[in-house]
Amino acid sequence: ISVAPMRIARGVQNKVLEAMSVGVPVVATSEALKGIPLIKEDEVLIGDTPETFAERIVYLLKHAVFYEAIAAKARSRVVESYAWKAVGIELLKFIEKGPPDSFDEAVHTPSLRRGSIP
Repeated sequence: ISVAPMRIARGVQNKVLEAMSVGVPVVATSEALKGIPLIKEDEVLIGDTPETFAERIVYLLKHAVFYEAIAAKARSRVVESYAWKAVGIELLKFIEKGPPDSFDEAVHTPSLRRGSIP
């Protein structure tokens, strides 16, 4: 299990994406996930208090089937949204179309990080 108990986080937490990409379940705070668009609660467990954080970890340890399922969903998300091919497609769109009309549009593009577009 990979844990990301950040109370303050800026940008994409690559440690979260790395764990997801190799099929390791992640327990994180909402702050740790802010820079990663499209993450769903069935891909990463969220615990924003010490108690819920610990509960999520214990739950994963006690439920092997759930452990495997969440790990598989997380890996699929990273392969779908963050693999070189997906990132390349988004980069090509950016080059062809130019920058998004608004900062909000850039933030919700899976392969572009918050603040990466001037």
